[in-house]
Amino acid sequence: MTPEHAYEILGLNSDVSRDDAKKAYRELVKVYHPDKNTAANANVMFRLIQDAWNCLQSAYEEEIIQPINDAEFYNNQGISKFELGEYVAAIFNFDMALRLNSNDVETYITQVAS
Repeated sequence: MTPEHAYEILGLNSDVSRDDAKKAYRELVKVYHPDKNTAANANVMFRLIQDAWNCLQSAYEEEIIQPINDAEFYNNQGISKFELGEYVAAIFNFDMALRLNSNDVETYITQVAS
């Protein structure tokens, strides 16, 4: 199951917050729980809703765990930290930016020096 399909099953747009997705999941689980719903398809719907939620949970965890691989992000963080006087954090961020894009050394030096 893809996250797009999971959102569709839960009746959500893909830009919904994690909390709103969780609320929708909980509401649907209550409606289709086999102990409370005697319809023929309640058990199937219940499992489908659970599968959709599990798929979204995995997608959310991947987003949280997935490392940021954007040199510009780290460069901007480094500039912000440098301006705040947080030099150790600035160095860490510039180091990460350089590791991701070592061809841009002159840009980083120029930005810090200015």
